[in-house]
Amino acid sequence: MRKRQQPLWTNKKWRRLLGVVISLILTAAMAVSIITEGFEMPFHLVSCVLLILIIPALFFGFKMNKAVSVIFMVLTPAFCFYALEGYSHAAWKDISVGVQMLNLAVYYLIFLLLFFISGRGSAAAVLTSIFMMAVGLINYYVVAFRDTPVVPWDLMSLSTALSVTKNYVFSISGRVIMVTFFFVWVAVTDSRISFEMRRSFRRLAAVLAAVVISGAYVFILQTPRMIQLFELDETIGTLNDQYERNGLTVSFLSSLRYIRTERPSGYSESRVQEIIDETYEKAGQSNRASQNDVKPNIIVIMNESFADMGDIAQFSVNEDYMPFVHSMLKGEVENCVSGKLISSVLGGNTANSEFEFLTGDTMAFLPPGSIAYQQYVKDSIPNLVTALKENEGYTVTAMHPYYAAGWNRDKIYPLLGFEQTYFLEDMLEMPWLERHTSYIRDYISDQSLMDMIRDMYENKAEDQPAFTFAVTMQNHGGYFDDFENFQPEIELLNVEDDYNKDYLNRYLSLIKASDDAFENLIEYFENYEEPTIIVMFGDHQPGDYVIHSIYDTEKERSSEEMAKRYMVPFVMWANYDIEDEQIDTMSINYLSTLLMEKAGLPMTGYQTFLSQLRQSFPVISANVIIDKDGKIYAGSTSAQRSSAYKEMLGEYAVLQYNHLFDISHRQEDFFNSSLKPE
Repeated sequence: MRKRQQPLWTNKKWRRLLGVVISLILTAAMAVSIITEGFEMPFHLVSCVLLILIIPALFFGFKMNKAVSVIFMVLTPAFCFYALEGYSHAAWKDISVGVQMLNLAVYYLIFLLLFFISGRGSAAAVLTSIFMMAVGLINYYVVAFRDTPVVPWDLMSLSTALSVTKNYVFSISGRVIMVTFFFVWVAVTDSRISFEMRRSFRRLAAVLAAVVISGAYVFILQTPRMIQLFELDETIGTLNDQYERNGLTVSFLSSLRYIRTERPSGYSESRVQEIIDETYEKAGQSNRASQNDVKPNIIVIMNESFADMGDIAQFSVNEDYMPFVHSMLKGEVENCVSGKLISSVLGGNTANSEFEFLTGDTMAFLPPGSIAYQQYVKDSIPNLVTALKENEGYTVTAMHPYYAAGWNRDKIYPLLGFEQTYFLEDMLEMPWLERHTSYIRDYISDQSLMDMIRDMYENKAEDQPAFTFAVTMQNHGGYFDDFENFQPEIELLNVEDDYNKDYLNRYLSLIKASDDAFENLIEYFENYEEPTIIVMFGDHQPGDYVIHSIYDTEKERSSEEMAKRYMVPFVMWANYDIEDEQIDTMSINYLSTLLMEKAGLPMTGYQTFLSQLRQSFPVISANVIIDKDGKIYAGSTSAQRSSAYKEMLGEYAVLQYNHLFDISHRQEDFFNSSLKPE
C-alpha cells in the first residue's frame, strides 16, 4: 500500500496560528529596529533575507528525511554557539580554535541531554536554539545596561535587577535583529527534524551518562591545567575581555569555581598574628587614644551614579552640572577634604562600593563580578559601624529610599551592626519621613533624603553622637525617557549626536539636582550646634550608553585613561575646624579610614593597617591598582606578580580572608577595637 504523501503546507490549526503570531512579532521587531536605529547595513539586509525564509517555513507541513535530520541535529549546536557570540562579536575571529571547541562541547552536551530526555531530535534542537537565543539576549542587554556580562551570582540578585528594569529602554539594533532572526530560522527549520530515540531504558542510561560527563567537564574546565592548556583569559577585572576571548559558556562555567573562596597564598593563623604585630609595631603605640575629645556626628552619603564626566572627556555645557562639589574639589570651601576615588564597579553593582567603604575590604581579592553582600556576608562582621557603635557610643542608622530587599540590605544592614534602618517601605508609612517624600522621575529625590537627614538631626538626643549612612536613588539609570516631574536643565553644546546626547543631558541634570541638594544640606549644618562631619561620594560612573556622545567606548585606551573610567568624586566637610586637604586619587576601601583620621577618632587595628598600606598603594580596586609612584596595574593579579610591594598586597589579602571568611579564627579585637591586646 502506497504511503500517503504529506501536504506541503501544514493542516494543523495550532501551527498556522503560531506561524501567524511569530510572523507578526518578527515583522514588528524589524520595523521598530529600522525606525529607531535606522537601516543598518548589512545587518538589516541579512535580516530581511532571513525573514523571507522564516515566514514560509513556519507553515511548511513536511518533515525532513532521516539523513537530512541528522545533518541538522549535528549542525544546530554549532549554529547556536556562533550565533550567541554573534550578539556582540565574531567568535571565529576573536576566540582561538581550541577554545571554540571547548565552547562547542557545552552546546553539544546540552543538545544531547535534551535529546535523551525527550527522545525527539526536533524537540531537542528547537529547545537548544530557543534557550541559547534567550541566554544571548539576556547577556547582551545586561552588558548594555551595566557594562559587564552575566556571571553565576547574578541569579542571586535577580529580584534587584528586575526592580529597576522599568527605567531602561530595550533598544533593538540591527545586529540584535539579525542574530535573533537567525536563531528563529534555526528553530523553525529544526522543528521539521524527524529522528527519534524510542527505547526509554536506553534514554535513561544516556541521560545519566550525559549528566556525569557534563559534571566532569565543568570540573575539568576549572582546573589550572585546562586553563593553562587552552590559554584561557584569566585577567581579573576585565570580564568583557574574558567573555570575548573565552566565550560566554566557558567563561560562565569557569567562573563557578569562584563560588567557593580559596585561601590566599601563605595564609595561616600564625601569619595573621605576625601581620597584626607588625601593624602595631609600625604604629608605635599600644593604645590608640583619640586625638581630641570631640566625637562629631558623622553623616555619610553614598550618591548613586554620582560622577564627574569631565574626568573622562572634554565637553561644553550650558552651565556647570556640579558647581558646589566642584568648588569643594578645587579647595574653595573651608574645612573640607576632597579628591577622587577609584571604584571597583562601573554602571551598576552599587552594593560593592558600600561593602568596600563600610568594611575596608577590597573587591580586588574577590572573584570578578561577585557581589559581596549576597555571597560572602553571611554573619556579623566588624566594620566602621560596629567600631563607632561599640567603641565610641554612636547611634548608627542606615537609610535608602528604595526597596529593602535590594542587594539583601534588609538582612545585611543588621549584620553590619545598624540599629535603625529606613527603606522606601518605611518612608511611605512613617509620617515624619513620608512628609519629605518627593520624586524625580520614579525615584525619591536626593533633596527629600537630605530633608529626612536634617529632620533626624533636628530631633536627635543632645550630646549623643550619631552616625548615619545614606544611599541615594535619584540618579539611578536608565536615562532614556522624559518625565513630567523632571525637566533637564543641563544641555551639551557643540555635540552632533542628538540621540545619545539626550541621555547625557538627563544624567548631568540629575547630577545638578544632587549637587543642589547637597549644598542645601551643608548650608543647614553650617549653623548646627553640634560638631558634624559630612561625607559624600559616588558609587560608580554610569554605563557606556550614557556617554557615547562624548566618549568613544570602542577606542583603545591607556591604563591612565581606563583608570579614569572608574573615577568618582568624594568630599568630606566639617562644621568645625579641620585641616583642608586635596587628595589626588585613592580607592573606596580607604575612605572610612580617612574619615576616622579626619574626625580624630581612634582607629581599629585594621584601619591602622589600611592607613599604613595607603602610603604605598593609594589605589587597590577590582580593576585598577596604583602604587605610590603612580604605576598602574590592571587588576590585583598583575600587581601581585610584578610589584615591588608584592608582600604588602599579600598581607592585605591574608587579613581580608581572616576578616571575611575565617570567622572561627577571626581576630575580633584587631578588626573592631582601637586598643592593642596586651
